[in-house]
Amino acid sequence: MLDLANKYKSEINNLLSSVVLNPNEYKYYYEAGFVENYEPKTDTWHHLHFVSINEDDTFNGIIFANLSRTVNSVDSLAILSNKKSNIFMYDVLRVIDMLFNKYNFNKIKFNVIKGNKAEKIYDKFIEKYNGTIIGTFTKDALLLTGEVCDVKYYEIFKDDYNRSKYENNKNKSRLK
Repeated sequence: MLDLANKYKSEINNLLSSVVLNPNEYKYYYEAGFVENYEPKTDTWHHLHFVSINEDDTFNGIIFANLSRTVNSVDSLAILSNKKSNIFMYDVLRVIDMLFNKYNFNKIKFNVIKGNKAEKIYDKFIEKYNGTIIGTFTKDALLLTGEVCDVKYYEIFKDDYNRSKYENNKNKSRLK
């Protein structure tokens, strides 16, 4: 289930603190070499910040979108979970669908630090929904551990996403 992030400031900061306290577990999350405390964003012109929660209001993680409304695109996504959860994965997909079909953005750009376990998931998502792997920037991210790593960049367009979503749903109904 999704909710607005501003209601969960302490849970978000606890999650971000665990990133700092366990840099090897979360080392591929931050590409700037540091972590800031979360302060709720008061404008939705530049940011849409959501959290994933269970039905009992248990916090699962964050899904943040940084926006460029002048070109009607999402410039980046920040996705971080405090535990493996099917609900969290479903909520990530819901946010992507909302960005395209509720908020009407035309493009979503995002990246992953090479070596992150999420890279395979992102590659499958991009393939399934006809997005594009733009390329990899070499030695482009400083991790909390001091390592410098490569960063892979992706983009996906609303029309490609919706067309693929329709085709995927049509193929599922054929299998029934």
